[in-house]
Amino acid sequence: MVKKLATVTVAVIWLTLICAIAVYIAIPWLPSLSVFSGFTYYVPTLICLYVGGAGAIWLVIEFLRIMTTVRRETPFVYRNVSSLKHIAVCCAICIAALTFIEFFDFSLT
Repeated sequence: MVKKLATVTVAVIWLTLICAIAVYIAIPWLPSLSVFSGFTYYVPTLICLYVGGAGAIWLVIEFLRIMTTVRRETPFVYRNVSSLKHIAVCCAICIAALTFIEFFDFSLT
């Protein structure tokens, strides 16, 4: 049962990775949608989206590595510890990107 659930989870993570890469490729067209109030300046918005998108893709890849070892029924390996550390860094990168765009103000006053 655990192996089947792990296989389904790996498939969902692969689908998530493919969608994340597709969105990453579409980033130049996203600021024109204005879905977030912080997206008022084009270049800072692109910086935020590219940095956050790279962090999100890296995060999904690390999840995939963890779930691959779970599917093989060997979850307690050092590689998973490294992946968890990388996931924490990815979360910090995404938070930094969102904080940047939220508090970015182009004016000098």
